[in-house]
This record gives sequence, C-alpha cells and structure tokens, in this order.
Amino acid sequence: MSAMHFKSIEVEQFRQFRSAVAVRDLTARLNVIAGHNEAGKSTLLQAIRAALFDRYASNIGEQFRPYGAAVSPKISLVFDLDETEYRLTKTFSRRRDGEATLEVTDGRCWEGPEAEDYLAELLGFSYAGRGGSRPELQGLAGLLWVEQARAYEPVTLTDQSRRQVHAVFEHEMRELLGGDRGEALHRRITALRGEYFDVRGKPRGDYRRLQEREAELLQKLQAIRSELEAYEDKVDRLELRQTELLAYREDRALEKTEERARLAQAAAERVTELRAEVQAGKEQCGRTNAEWEAAKQAWATRTRLIGEHREAQKAEQAAGQAMHGKEAELAQLKGRLAQRQDQLTELKARKQDRDTELRLAHDTEALSHLVAEHERLNTRLEEARDADAERRRCVSERAALRVTEEMVSALKQIERARDLAEERLHAAATQVAYRLEPGAVVKLGEEPLTADGSVRLTCRTELRIEGIGRFTVIPGGEDLDALRRKVEQADRRLGQGLSEVGTDSVAGAEAILRRSGELDSRAAQHAATLKGLAPAGLQALEDQLSAIGAQRDDLRHKLGDMAAREFGMDGMEQAVQTLQDQVTAIESDVCAEEKLVQGLREAVAGLRAEKTSAERLAGRCASELERARIEAPDGRLVETLKETEQRVDASRRRLETATRALETGHPETVELEVERSRHALEDIRQELEGLEREVRDLRVELGALGQKGLAEAVASVTADHVFVALQLEQADRHARALDLLQRTLDAALRRAKAAVAEPVVAKLVPYLRRLIPDVAPTVDEDLILTGIERGGATEPFEDLSVGTREQLAVLIRLAYADLLSEAGEPVTLILDDALVNSDDERRERMKAILYQAAQRYQILLLTCHGREYRDTGGTFIRLENISHLDLDDNTR
Repeated sequence: MSAMHFKSIEVEQFRQFRSAVAVRDLTARLNVIAGHNEAGKSTLLQAIRAALFDRYASNIGEQFRPYGAAVSPKISLVFDLDETEYRLTKTFSRRRDGEATLEVTDGRCWEGPEAEDYLAELLGFSYAGRGGSRPELQGLAGLLWVEQARAYEPVTLTDQSRRQVHAVFEHEMRELLGGDRGEALHRRITALRGEYFDVRGKPRGDYRRLQEREAELLQKLQAIRSELEAYEDKVDRLELRQTELLAYREDRALEKTEERARLAQAAAERVTELRAEVQAGKEQCGRTNAEWEAAKQAWATRTRLIGEHREAQKAEQAAGQAMHGKEAELAQLKGRLAQRQDQLTELKARKQDRDTELRLAHDTEALSHLVAEHERLNTRLEEARDADAERRRCVSERAALRVTEEMVSALKQIERARDLAEERLHAAATQVAYRLEPGAVVKLGEEPLTADGSVRLTCRTELRIEGIGRFTVIPGGEDLDALRRKVEQADRRLGQGLSEVGTDSVAGAEAILRRSGELDSRAAQHAATLKGLAPAGLQALEDQLSAIGAQRDDLRHKLGDMAAREFGMDGMEQAVQTLQDQVTAIESDVCAEEKLVQGLREAVAGLRAEKTSAERLAGRCASELERARIEAPDGRLVETLKETEQRVDASRRRLETATRALETGHPETVELEVERSRHALEDIRQELEGLEREVRDLRVELGALGQKGLAEAVASVTADHVFVALQLEQADRHARALDLLQRTLDAALRRAKAAVAEPVVAKLVPYLRRLIPDVAPTVDEDLILTGIERGGATEPFEDLSVGTREQLAVLIRLAYADLLSEAGEPVTLILDDALVNSDDERRERMKAILYQAAQRYQILLLTCHGREYRDTGGTFIRLENISHLDLDDNTR
C-alpha cells in the first residue's frame, strides 16, 4: 500500500463555515494552510476527523452545526490511496437528508453505513460505540495528527497504533525471542510460575497454604515452648522465694528492726523537749530585746529633739542675717534704677519731637508724590477718552456697512452664474458676417449696415435690403430664448443683491467689505489701547483720579503753611534712629535692672518667709522638748536603757545554753533515724508478706501447669513443623527457580524490545541532530520518547521547555511516519500550530526538517503565523483568499 494524501477538503454548514468553503489543489508533499486566529484552521482539521471517524447518523453531528442554526453539516474529502482516488461525502443528520457516500474513480461506490464500514477497514480504524470518536480508535491518525495546544504533550501509542507500529517489526521481534519455540517456552514458564505466584508476585495456591501452615505450626511451637519455659522459671522462683523467707525468720530481722524503732523514738522525744526549751528562750530574748529597743528609741527621740531645737535656733539667726543683707542690696539697686528711668524719660521726649518733624517731612514728600500721580493719571485719562471716542466712531461707522462675507460670496456666485449664462448665450448666438457693395442700403433691425464687418445676433432680428425685401433672423431657435431669460434672471438677482448692499458692482461690494474689515481692525486697536490705559474701565480710572485728588487736597489742608517747607530727610531720619538706639539701649538696661530689683524683692520676701518659718520651728522644738522632759526626765531615760540592756544579756545567755544542749543531741540525725527505722520496719513487713503470698501463688500455678503435659506437646508440634518445613523448602526451591527463569526471560524480552526500538532511534537521530547537535534520544521498550541525553546527563521529556517538547513531539512522529511509510502504511502527517513556542532559529531548522520529510509522504501544516512559514517551500494556501463556493458548485 502506498502513501496516502488528501487532495481537497470541502465543508458547508460546519461550525463557523456557514457557507460552502473548499481547500483544493493539495499536493502529496508539504502543504501550509495559513490563516488568522478564528479563520477556521482547527475547524478544517476537525472536519477531516469528523468525515473519517464519526458516524453520519449519530447525534454527534449536532455539535458540528453553526451556532443557532438548525442545518445539516456537510463535508467532502478527496484523497489518493494506493494510486486510487477516493471521494468521501458525508452529511451529518439523523433525518432523511443524512448520508455517507464513498466513490472510487474505477466506478465502485458505497453508501450509508456500508461506506463507513468499508472506509474503517480501508484505513484501519474503529468507530466509537457512543459519542464522538477518540484518538485511541483512530489508528495512525490518532498518532500522527496533532491538535492545537497539545503539541507539547508526551507522544503515547494507543493499543491500535502500537499494534500497527509493532507490525512493522513483527519478524525481527520473533527472531530475537527464538521464534515459535521461544514464545511457547515463555508461555509455559509463565504458566508454571503462575501456579506459585499471582500477577503481583505474591504466593498463591498450595505454595501459599504450605507457607501459612509452616508459620502456624512455628507460632504454635513457640507458644508451647514459652509456656514450658514459664513453668520451669516459676519452679526456680518458688525455690528462691522459700529460701529468702527462711533466712528472714532465722535472722529475727523483724524483731531487731522493731527494737531500733523504739530506741529512735525515745531519742526523738528528748529532742522535742530541748526544742521547747530553745523556743522559750527565743521568746524571752524577743521580749527583752523589744524592751531594750523601746528604751533606745525613747533616748534617740530625746536626743533628736535636743538637736532639732539647737538647729532651729541656728537657722533663725542665719535667716535674719541673710534678710538684712538682701534688703541693703535692694535699696542700692532701686536708687540706680530711678536714675536710669529719669534718663529714659528725657530721651523719649526728645525722640517724640524728632518723630513729629519726621512725620511732617513724610507728609510733604507724600503730597509731592500725590501731585505727580494726579497729573499722570489725568494725562492717562485724556488718552483713554480719546481712544474710546475713536473706537466708538469706528464701531458706529462699521455698523452702517451691511456687507458681509456671505453676501459678497453670494454676489460673486450670482455674477459667475450670470457670466456663465451670458457665455452660453453668446456661444449659441448667430454670427452674421457681411460685405456690402458700395451704395447698397441694408438695415439690421433699426441700425444701417455699411462696408464690411460682423455682428452676433442673440435675439429675433429683421434684416431689410432695399430693392430686395425683408429677412427675419431667429438665432438658435427656442433654446436661445431660454438662455437669454437666464441671463436676464441673473441680471435681476445681481441687481437686487447690489441694491441691498448699496453699490452698483461686485467690486464695490468687495471694497465695502474691505472697509468693514479695516474698521473692525481699527476698532480692535483702539479697544486694545483703551484696555492698556484703563484695564478696569474709564469709570474706574476716573474714580482713581478723583480719589488721588481728594487725598492730595486733604494732605494740603493738613499741612497748611508747612506744605511748602523743605526738610532734610536723611539727617532727620538718622537723628531719629540715633535717639531710637539710645532709647532702646537704656530700655534694655532699665529692663535688666528691673528684673534684678524684682529678683531681689523675691529673694528678700523668701528670706523673710524663711526667718518667720525658722522662728516658728524653733518655738515648736522648744515646746516639744519641754513637754517631753516633763513626761520623762533625761536621767530616767538613761537609767531605763541600762536596765533593759542587762536583761537582754541574761536572756541571751540562757538561750545559748539551751541551743548548745539541742545541738549536742543531733536532732536531724535523730529524726532521720526515726524515719529510717519506720521505713525499714514497713519494708521488712511488706517483704515478708509478699514472699509468703508469692510462695502460695506459685504452688497453686505449678500444680495446675503440671497437669498439661507441656514437654509432650512440644515434641509433637516439633515433629509436625519439621515435616511441613521440608515440604515448604522443596516447593520454595521450585518456585524460586521458576521465578528466576521467568525474570531472565523477561529481561531478554526487554532487551529484544529495546533492540526493536533501534529502527525508531535510527530514524529519529538524524532529525534530532539536525535540530539540536550532540544530543541522543532515549526511547523505551514501548517505542515512547522519554527524554534526551546531552552533556553526560539524561533529561526527562517532562523537564524540557515547552518549545523543545513541541519540537521533539513532531520529530518522533516523523520517525514513526518514516518507518510506517517504508512499510507501506497509509501515512499523512497533520500539524495544527504545533510549533507556536519555537524560537526563530529552531523554527527555521524545523521547516527544513519538515520539507525533507515531506518528500516521502504528505504533511499538512496549519498555522496562524503565515508570514513565518511563507518560505517553507511547499504549497502555501491562505484561508482568507479561498473563495466561498456556490451551493450548486458544491454539489458536484
């Protein structure tokens, strides 16, 4: 069977193709079908799949209808297979208009389901039981036709496509596996191993039951042995516990421990008595110490009162001396401050006189400025009034002119129409040329003609020749009258228009329009001048002039005779500034001295308050000391202090004696001995009770276990276990041998499959090296591309970039297509935007590779990047340039 290639594709009412569309003249080599997004490239691929692999009468056809249209999608394919041309036509519908027709150039024809079944057998695919077709049912098309946005996914072989690819290598694979005998041996070993292991490698059947029986007997044997060991251990423990119990009784350990406990308790009671004596001594010392502390506190209080009284007297004297010193200093500072204040008053009076003269000088200067400003504004007002008058005159004169540009334009149009009508009239008039003999009397209308000349007649005119008669000349017939009327109408319209603007010609109207423009320009100039002279208007300027005049008159009235006086401004300002500096300096001094006076006043007031406070404190201290001495004289307090100190010494000596006696008795050791003896007595009692109880329990348990016959049971179970273990060992050797043999055969099968994959690798390597130099592919035993090797490392297919995965997916399909094509399988490769993520350099290499592969079988390349694939070298078809078919044309 030779290669298959599509020759034309026609669709109608299919998805976005509402009207009929045809892609024809497809070659058996490389074909590039380009179009913008949404132009319908992927729809064409879907239409080919639907025509080949979907039943025409199934409900899947409803999915192919254009949106919102109740029509029947129709597809027609023409393809060559084994040098025979086939035409497949399908109309998807469950109604009567649904049909499927397969025609051959030799005259054969199939229709309906028969056509679909023959097509499936011819191309090696299967129809879906329900719903639309799936790639796993589409044979080589499911492998070699790449849909949009799926090119970067790993290339997998479906069961059907794997069978078709493996069929190419069937002979080689059988030879590598030893032919029929090798296959039979592999099946026999697999069946024998299956008697021992399941598909997951787990034991099964008798082999598993032997393992379970051996494990069960082993567990039972271990349990009985554990019971026997426990019996023997309990016998040993009984003997040991009886020996320990006898030793305790022979040593009289319980009676000795009770005696030690009684002696320890007596020593503890003596320690308790000593501790009570020590506690009583501590309490007595506490009472005597409290009395001594009270006596010391009383004498300290008396000493404090005496010292406070002396300190208060000293503070009273010091406060009086300090107050008198500050009062003298304050009186001296007040005298100096009065002198400074008198000097300041004199300087301020002098400065006030100078300030009055300086204000007069400023007023006279301001008066001169107001006079000059009034004159300037008056001149400006006169100029503004002149500009305003000129502006008003220009505006008034402009208002009298009623000509506008629209009117002049209309007059020009009327004049041009009149001239055109007159020219047409003259063109249609009759030209009469004459040459008269001397003495001939000829009249044209009322005008005599003489000599020679010519005249143009535009209206009916009578020609009279004396001695001959009269001739009536009618130039142009009736059309000339119509032209003349148009001229007259144009003259009337022009006259009316000129009358409205007050002139007798269009040139005059234009002159008036120019005059209007000049007046507008001059009015604007005068308005600008007025705006510059009086930005806020004439009234504002007049108000400003009036206000300045009033200020000037008020200042003249205020100055009176002083208005004409001249002042030396610079000298006066300097003198005033000098006086101001002096006043400022003295004011600063006065302010500083006032602060000093105020500070001294506050200090004197504070000292006076301190003296008063010291006097009051000294009085209180004297009164408090006198009251205290009345209640308890100083001598009594000293005597009480000595007595309490003696009682404290006596109590302390008694306490020390009792403490030494307690320490000699070692109270902590006695207490620990009491606790130790009590614990020892309790432990010995519990130990004896536990030994007696354990001896009783062991005797009861040994009596019960002795009746089981554990030794005989161990011997019986051991014999059963040895027998089953021997059977299991024999079965295990057989099972391991079969497992090893099958794994060896499986390894050989994998090596054979790997050898079978070598043709795929051989086809793929040239393409891959041309795309990515120094790279080797990794193809597994199932002929799947799993990755690439470069730089000594293996890179899985999933870890590569999206662009590289797209390119490798196309190359492995080219390798499959090469092998299948050489084996005579019908091969067509369809790529729907399969290289969208390739960079410019890789895209150029892939285009060369595709062109090379297309020399052996057909490749249809669908792309929305037409400009990048325009130079691929194959047939280039742009969807936008395809003509939509008429319905009649599509029925052929």
